[in-house]
Amino acid sequence: MNSLAVTGVIPNLFVQTHFSTWTEFEYMASYEDKLPNTKGRSDMEMPWAAWNGELKINRDVTKELFGEEYVPKED
Repeated sequence: MNSLAVTGVIPNLFVQTHFSTWTEFEYMASYEDKLPNTKGRSDMEMPWAAWNGELKINRDVTKELFGEEYVPKED
């Protein structure tokens, strides 16, 4: 999950990530306090902790990293 989030395959609510840009970990972690789902949990970390299924995946990044055959059909 973390690798998919850092590369931008799964977007999140607060920090835009992409495999071709660097985002400081401290900057991403600073948003953990704003998440309702991480309070007291050590197993959920930014940036993937801010993703939810409603955000789906970034189809363009997925295609660029993994190829067309790994991009699921739209719902």
